[in-house]
Amino acid sequence: MLVRKTASVLYIGVAIIVGLSSVAHAENLHRKYRDLGIEKWDCGYIVITDPRYPACKACEDKGMEYDDSGSGSCEPAESLRDRTRRAFGLPPRSREQAPSTKSGGTSRAPKVRYQYGALAYGKLKNPDGTETGVTGYARMTNQVEADGAAVSACIGNGGQGCSVVGRFSGGKCGYIVLCTNRSGVSYGAAETDAAAAGKCFGGKYSKRDRGVGGCTDK
Repeated sequence: MLVRKTASVLYIGVAIIVGLSSVAHAENLHRKYRDLGIEKWDCGYIVITDPRYPACKACEDKGMEYDDSGSGSCEPAESLRDRTRRAFGLPPRSREQAPSTKSGGTSRAPKVRYQYGALAYGKLKNPDGTETGVTGYARMTNQVEADGAAVSACIGNGGQGCSVVGRFSGGKCGYIVLCTNRSGVSYGAAETDAAAAGKCFGGKYSKRDRGVGGCTDK
């Protein structure tokens, strides 16, 4: 089962109310939902109790994408160029011709290290006048890009007035949870999901949703 990070968010006419109780064949979940217009889809959309979540998160921590084949396999992250080529039925450049080394073998692309992370928070106005909390999370190679990506993720999830509310780097982690009570919504941000939930104003707010976030590379 997948969960939404916001209420009533619509992407290219497809409502994000998705379930994956059974998958008949292997499919890259990142690419599947990105093709539906959910540009910032990540493993945070999978319920944490789902057995696929740890495998998916392990792939993301390696800078790779999750192949829901039942074996928890990871695939190289798809570049925008390769995504365009796939749309036209062409193979990725890396499969067309692997660069050779002096020893006659093939060289591997250096692993991208996502050493900086950011958390963002905003609100979504509902038709009945109430508000829904909206979060964003990103890991990038520098803090400026991480900040921008987290805010973009928040906006992409329907948030208004999104801003960075937490930063982390050098192997540290960051999580943000949504909090709510009868009078409004808020958030808690910390290094772990549990600690973030504990920051929902000392119990004044109840935890509304599982936290999103992750850890940076050292």
